[in-house]
Parts: sequence; structure tokens; C-alpha cells
Amino acid sequence: MIAIAPEAVTHPAGDEALGFAGGLLASGVRTVVAATCRVGDAAAAATMVTYHAQLATGTTPSVALAAAVTEDPLRRPFVCLGAG
Repeated sequence: MIAIAPEAVTHPAGDEALGFAGGLLASGVRTVVAATCRVGDAAAAATMVTYHAQLATGTTPSVALAAAVTEDPLRRPFVCLGAG
């Protein structure tokens, strides 16, 4: 999961997170889960608990994230990039 402090932003909102994700993917990281906008701590934590529980059962990252974000509308800003 990528978290970027809002005060560190020097580009239009969204460019830095996906740019960073693109850099990770270009360097060989297989999958990146990122938020496309601000997500509250509770929603982010709950999303990741469900996401990792799904991964532990052998679910692919994209399907695991889809299952995690459908539980609560506050979890929807997450995207899965790369192989998965």
C-alpha cells in the first residue's frame, strides 16, 4: 500500500501516487495497491485486513482487493496495479 503525505505533494493530485507506483512496477515489483485519494485510517486498515486475509487463501491480488473494497464504500479509492 502506498501512503503519501498531502503536504509533500508538488504535482497535481494523483500524479505522484501513480508515478511512484509506475516506478515500483518498472523496477520489478509485481503488484502495487494504492489509494487514488485520501482514505481514513480506519477504512485503510480494514481494507488491508480483508485484502491480506483474501491473499492468505490464495486469491489473486486484484480479486482480493475487489472483495475488500466491496464491503464498505469508504474503501473504494484503492486500485490494484501490475500483475494480479
